[in-house]
Amino acid sequence: MIPVPITVGNNDLHKMKVVNVWGNLSNPYIVTDKHTHQKLSLFLRNSDIKNEEKIIDERVIFIEELINVI
Repeated sequence: MIPVPITVGNNDLHKMKVVNVWGNLSNPYIVTDKHTHQKLSLFLRNSDIKNEEKIIDERVIFIEELINVI
């Protein structure tokens, strides 16, 4: 795995950047906190790219869960 750090941010352009980068990767995962994931999911649900929400949801790793493992 090679990390690709991207800031989701608060505006839709930042969220769209995450989706665009996601589409260019061959085996992507998102490592994020639950709050940021909720914001990204809401953006995807309210946009024309709703199908990406399910795909991303299946490949998310929550920071909160990593902290509990360590």
